[in-house]
Amino acid sequence: MNKTILFFLALVLAATTACGRGSSNNNPVKEETMATEGNGKVIHLTKAEFLAKVYNFEKNPEEWKYEGDKPAIVDFYADWCGPCKMVAPILDELAKEYDGQIVKELALMKAENVASDIEAEKGLLIDTVVIGADTIVVLDGQILGKPRNEEHAFEMLQNLQGRSHEVYTGVAFLSYNKEGKKEVISHAVETKVHVREMSEKEIREYVATKDPMDKAGGYGIQGVFAAYIDGIEGDYYNVVGLPVSYVYQQLKEICLMC
Repeated sequence: MNKTILFFLALVLAATTACGRGSSNNNPVKEETMATEGNGKVIHLTKAEFLAKVYNFEKNPEEWKYEGDKPAIVDFYADWCGPCKMVAPILDELAKEYDGQIVKELALMKAENVASDIEAEKGLLIDTVVIGADTIVVLDGQILGKPRNEEHAFEMLQNLQGRSHEVYTGVAFLSYNKEGKKEVISHAVETKVHVREMSEKEIREYVATKDPMDKAGGYGIQGVFAAYIDGIEGDYYNVVGLPVSYVYQQLKEICLMC
């Protein structure tokens, strides 16, 4: 039986994570910036960052007040403590899983909202598949949204150049059968993107095209920025905004169950 298929996509979210780890031999948080470890998924916080993102103990010494807008795991450890540092790979994996979960929830939220609007207008959904998708760009554990302005786009690209980052696309399927019963399927696809080193002139010329202004991470792999892509690990179309092969295969499975 044929089903109506509705796509609802969006590329990006402007959000930042407050997750991180502080480090010091004598104090919980060092004054200077710590270097990231492994794949950079765990953020090492300076004292100023800890005060701004986690807990400002100078401003509120008598009362715990979390400063972040998202759940966070904060790990305090000493440089000389081997067992403490063994936790780092575990936190890296948790951060990676959390990124995928965020984008899955966003895609599902989008699909649910659209399905609700359609049901309010046309009644019960029957033999219909609603697809929601959302994409985020992650660098050093921080989610990169759309640039606020051209200078912000320049700073974003300056951070991306010569490095690697991750792109996650969440896809949610709401499949309604002939009785209107709903089945929910959600999945996150990850692609690692390697960006070549770029000169200041190259970055500013790209920003001047205005292409970065409506894109997560400040670039579009399918446009002129392709000249600066050193390589990818994973699905190219996932970086564009929709993992086409995964969506097609999933739709085939859904239709087999019709």
